Amino acid sequence: MDGSFASLDGVAKSIPTTLPNWFISSINYVSFNVAVGASMAIVMGGAEKNPKTAAWGGLVGGLVLGIMIMLIHLAISQKLKKWAC
Repeated sequence: MDGSFASLDGVAKSIPTTLPNWFISSINYVSFNVAVGASMAIVMGGAEKNPKTAAWGGLVGGLVLGIMIMLIHLAISQKLKKWAC
């Protein structure tokens, strides 16, 4: 980047926050913690001895993870559309 930290600070402060209040901020915090916990759940699921239980866990976990990824993508895309205009 060509700008100094002082000029970039002004640009960063001019962008409106995506977390307008404590409730939205708490949902954001919990969702990040759940997403980080998913990696540990994958490791723990690998130790399951029953193939049927492991298959159901993989199916449900994959669906939930896919939905979370789609929601994150849609949220970021909506924010980018507002910044581009």
